[in-house]
Amino acid sequence: MERLKGWRTVLKILIADDEDRVCRLIEKLIDWEHLDISLVATAANGIEELELIQKYEPDIVITDIRMPGMDGLQVIERVVQMERPVNFIVVSGYKQFEYAYNALKYGVEDYLLKPIHKEELNKILAKICAARLEKEKQVSDYELMEKEHKLSQEIIQNKFIATLLTQENRDVVDLAMANEKYHFSFSGPVYQCYALSIDYERVEDVEKETAEGLYRTVLKKMRKFLEEAEATGQNVNGLIHNVIAGICEFRDGGTKEGVLQQEVWNQLFEEIQKYSSSFSGYAVTMTVSAPFCDFSECVDRLRDTFEHLGSRLVLGANQVIRITEAGLSKEDPALIVNMKCEDSIKAAVEAQDLKRFDYLLRECFRMIGNEKPESYRVYYKNVEQLIRVVFEAVDFDEISDTELETEKEDLYSQIRKYADKSSIRNYVLEYLNAFLKKYEASKRNQEKKPVRIVKDYIREHYQENISLEEMAKLVDLNPVYLSVLFKRSTGVNFNDYLTNIRITKAKTMLKDTNESIAVIAEEVGYANAKYFSQLFSKVVGINPTVYRKLHS
Repeated sequence: MERLKGWRTVLKILIADDEDRVCRLIEKLIDWEHLDISLVATAANGIEELELIQKYEPDIVITDIRMPGMDGLQVIERVVQMERPVNFIVVSGYKQFEYAYNALKYGVEDYLLKPIHKEELNKILAKICAARLEKEKQVSDYELMEKEHKLSQEIIQNKFIATLLTQENRDVVDLAMANEKYHFSFSGPVYQCYALSIDYERVEDVEKETAEGLYRTVLKKMRKFLEEAEATGQNVNGLIHNVIAGICEFRDGGTKEGVLQQEVWNQLFEEIQKYSSSFSGYAVTMTVSAPFCDFSECVDRLRDTFEHLGSRLVLGANQVIRITEAGLSKEDPALIVNMKCEDSIKAAVEAQDLKRFDYLLRECFRMIGNEKPESYRVYYKNVEQLIRVVFEAVDFDEISDTELETEKEDLYSQIRKYADKSSIRNYVLEYLNAFLKKYEASKRNQEKKPVRIVKDYIREHYQENISLEEMAKLVDLNPVYLSVLFKRSTGVNFNDYLTNIRITKAKTMLKDTNESIAVIAEEVGYANAKYFSQLFSKVVGINPTVYRKLHS
């Protein structure tokens, strides 16, 4: 018999017969290895059989009909009532048709007469195993299809919301177009947009994987809640960074004053807040638009709802904030980080004055924080302006403008993940101070590079005629600037460094060779032996001849 393959778990069998020798015989007849099945228990009567079925949950039960306490048909009837997925094989020494007929009533397809034949028993077991395998495969395929369909719908929803929030033009979204293109079923009559932010309270407490898992779980919980709420119809939402934004319809429009919608949002927020409270370091805030009937308004309403999450900076987090028309003023926020602030910050960056830079940043935040409470837009715009000024003041050789722009945009996004001004202030201060330190280190490395090139050249060509002007051409710098860099890096000026290299080489030759003073002078770059001797005496304190005698 060919072994049945593909079975994910070994099937469990229970054997029941009031004669122990029959149980042992059946056990001996079964081809266990090829069928990939295992025996979990044997029972001597119907009562024990039922108890063991409940305990071990076997997949197949081979049972005698006539047993004390409870016969096999009664056991089958009870198991069918319990809706357990068990395949029964009925064994009996009686040929009366009524037993077979009664067994068929309960869905038993296999009936064996004693004496039991090995080939017939294993053939029945193989058929059952194959059928269960096929059924399991069908269930698995269906579950996979459902999972892929659900994932596809989630991707479509996320793309739709992201498009509405990020597209540059504010194109009107037609109801019929949205339903057809994205396979939605919006029908109204009333819609509301919402946004829920999950914010960091303390950046040092946040783990990226934990945060991302929290966002995804909350998104699923929101979808499930709004799908099951009696008042709601189609709901579409997506995750944008740490914000879940969406559009939800209310089938009957709710009550006259929109109390029904308010209850839905309050209940949803309570559920999300209760769940997120088990994660330390987060704050949850929700904004909800006013109800609207024209679906084409969803672009503006969704963007307003998303943007209005910023009001948690002044109204406080951990609440549902309802947006009124009065709260959607679009006035252009005034810039507090003005030209004077910019010039001071740029000067501190250019001078690489870390203390002055930190002081100016704190002063800017003090001025921004003193703005009137309702001006959260002013706060965001000025913080972003402060970041822009710093990024424009730096000039990283090893980082491209594109990379810097990306880093700046990421920082803009990051500050919107905090629920209060103090958290934003602390994060930006820490980030920009570290940013300037990185810039300072970069500039030091940039300065060291030309000095390193000059030093290497001197060590290899000290015997040649070398001048500061020639070295400046070598590293493409102004001679005066190279002189400043060289002194800052080595602690000595260019000429002294060159002289020290030559005199050091001359000392070695005086000790290790018998060359004349004139030859040594020429070997280390001095054509005039008399000048060399005078310079050697000035640097070392004794003339070359005396030095040689002392060290010979």
